[in-house]
Amino acid sequence: MKLLEIGLLVCTAIILYGYVFGYGTRWRNIVLSIIGVVVLLFHIFIEGPRIQSLLLYGIFGVCLVFVVISFVRKTREGERKKWKRVVAGGLGTIALAVTMAVPLYLLPIVTLPEPTGPYEIGVTNFHWVDPDREEVEGVNGNRELMVRIWYPAELTEGGLKAPYAFDPSYTELVSKELPYYYKALLYSVIQTETHSFANVPVADHGAPYPVLILSPGYGNSNFMYTSQAETLASHGYIVCSIEHTYYTGLPTLFPDGRIVYEQIDLEDGRDLDEEITVWVDDVQFVLDQLQKWNESDPQNLLNGRLDMDRVGMLGHSFGGATTAQVMHQDPRIRAGVNMDGFLFGSLIEEGLDYPFMYMSGVEEVSMEGPDGKKVEEAELPEEFREFIADDKRRKEGALKNNGLYVVIENAEHESFSDWMLYSPLLLDRDLPMLDQINKTLLDFFDEHLK
Repeated sequence: MKLLEIGLLVCTAIILYGYVFGYGTRWRNIVLSIIGVVVLLFHIFIEGPRIQSLLLYGIFGVCLVFVVISFVRKTREGERKKWKRVVAGGLGTIALAVTMAVPLYLLPIVTLPEPTGPYEIGVTNFHWVDPDREEVEGVNGNRELMVRIWYPAELTEGGLKAPYAFDPSYTELVSKELPYYYKALLYSVIQTETHSFANVPVADHGAPYPVLILSPGYGNSNFMYTSQAETLASHGYIVCSIEHTYYTGLPTLFPDGRIVYEQIDLEDGRDLDEEITVWVDDVQFVLDQLQKWNESDPQNLLNGRLDMDRVGMLGHSFGGATTAQVMHQDPRIRAGVNMDGFLFGSLIEEGLDYPFMYMSGVEEVSMEGPDGKKVEEAELPEEFREFIADDKRRKEGALKNNGLYVVIENAEHESFSDWMLYSPLLLDRDLPMLDQINKTLLDFFDEHLK
């Protein structure tokens, strides 16, 4: 919880238990209420209101109403019946417990791990339109992408920290048509403080820097890998995270204020081997754009700062499969990492030309029964047996040419992103595991790109 939220909680608790135990005089409660209102206003205008604290605001409002009623009626402590105090104490205690549990445990303030490298970090966003491709089915116009780029930075006077997701002023607009669970997630993460500064110059020392393309998992936005991106940028990489427009659960916000929502559901029976070609084309278009911007950046930010002879790629889930497919087709990617992604796309039979690492939380796909014991393959449905065989065949083919298979023990599918920082309801917060993942990525790219 934030400092002023704690102050409001304290005022609310004193008023509530003053009523329950009979030590709160009318004037004392009025003073506490005035202090609480002042704290609430400072909280709203300085810290910003948070969806996690809605219950706290409600309880304080109820206490405020009863204080005013008590003052107007001039009710004395002795006149309040015992059963009313018992009920108020019981319900109030439960409400306050839930009030603390939501911001402290269920939807805590997201804290990104400290970057471990020597560089300060800058971040900027690019909006690129591919004139040679049409947008996804059902959408008119050419393919549009937002790309978030983290880089080693030279801090300037007055540099401001960049927002984690969107500029907070757009939060209400962006969340307007979202389902409640996505809306709660967005309001939970919107005030996350990053270690990156917006649009500051790229550091001269060490330039040009190796480039890493990052392809998120299906449904994830490009900012949901900030922990990995900041770590890599702090060690001298320029990390370009692609927002695969119309494939994200949270909407994409364009610079002109347009907001576009998910249009393509990969779980509705689509041919994923075919669908992945859109993502592969996205990556190759971004590579082309980076080459152009390295030669002549209209914003004068990336000129000559990108070492396009040292380009790597990392992807998560469907983005991990995209990484392998891009490496199979495009020799510009000199090292790649698939983070727990089934290898959709064309079958790779003879490995890849450049170093490739497959990271996963398990050594092989399997199924457990109700008792937690592994089910023998012969007992599985035929469809699942075919899936396991296909997974094995694809992995063996992609890793054949000295590929590296790394198991991150106890990692779940979304552990390879910022999801583990959001809420224990979604994923266990395991900072040592996140550090291990980030260090494994750094060591791999240091070895093969530096």
